[in-house]
Parts: sequence; C-alpha cells; structure tokens
Amino acid sequence: YLSKMLDNWPAFINLYELFHGKCIYALSNEVQAFGDYCNKEYQGMCDETLVSDVHENPEQLIEYFKTKIKEEGRCRTLTFKVFPEHLDFEKVEMVLNRDDVSVVFLKRSPIESHISMLKARLSGKWKQEDHTNIRPALEFDKFVAWYEEKGSWYRRVEQVLTRIGKPSKTLHYEDFTESNDSNNLMFMLT
Repeated sequence: YLSKMLDNWPAFINLYELFHGKCIYALSNEVQAFGDYCNKEYQGMCDETLVSDVHENPEQLIEYFKTKIKEEGRCRTLTFKVFPEHLDFEKVEMVLNRDDVSVVFLKRSPIESHISMLKARLSGKWKQEDHTNIRPALEFDKFVAWYEEKGSWYRRVEQVLTRIGKPSKTLHYEDFTESNDSNNLMFMLT
C-alpha cells in the first residue's frame, strides 16, 4: 500500500521489491538494458543468473537505476522495499551503509501482517488484491516462530543503523491507510 501511494508522486521512482528472490520485477521492461550495463546477457526478469547476480551485488542494480535517473536529468528518489528473505544479511548491511540510502521502517500489527501474508499465500496474489473473504487457519506456534524470525531481522537492521550512526524513520501502517491520503504520507516522511 505504501508503494502504491508513492507511485502517485513524480518525485519518486518506486521499485517495489527490488531484490525479490524469484524475479527482479523492477527490470521487467529493462532486462536487456541492465544486461548491457553489466556486460551480460539475461533471458528475462526471472532469469536465475540475473537474480543470482543481483543478490550477489545489489549495489550494481541501485547504481543502474541512479544512472538512468541522472540521464533523465530529473531529480527523483528511488524507493524500494527489502524483506528478510530478499538478501543475505551481509548484503543488507552493504545497502544500509550507502550514503545515498535512507531507511524508513513500516510497522504494522504483527498479527495483521501475519494474516495478510497467509491470505496472500492462499490466494497466490501478493499485491493489489482484496483478500477480505479469505479466512486462513491460524496456528499459534507458526505465528510465534514467524514473529520471532521477523523481529530478529529488524533488530539486526536497527543495530546496524545504530552502529553506523544512520537515522531512520518509522511509519505506522494504520496511520496512513485509514486516511488514504498521500499528503499525510508526505508529511510523515519529512
């Protein structure tokens, strides 16, 4: 939802899940151009070599998009999401250490987040989908394990930010989904 709201602002180029584990969706129309940039040949955004190369060197993909923005001659900000399953933690640290990366945490009720994930898995659809009528079975032990795993990852990110002295911003999901107001989101980001 946050990503969709950012799409409404021309100052942002929203790349969604830039480092997804199965496909590099941000390159859906640019696989050949990125291949040329890297001096490699890829067969599509889900090419295993492409995904592996991006996960091995995530900064190269960031630099590719920065180069494109510079060529456009416009001042725009790249936005993307990173989840625990996207990159090895050492690569997450590499991205966090970049001077041109700012961090915004999106916090949501853990149980709501878990239920949303279960609904998406059941439907097989992960974005822009109404899952209201899907009723997943909740298993307490699985929820606790999921919660501990995600919490541990986020604490590690916070520790890295503290160590390198980089500030972060925290948004609460419910604060801007209820109002559905992009101006409210811009106010919270500043």
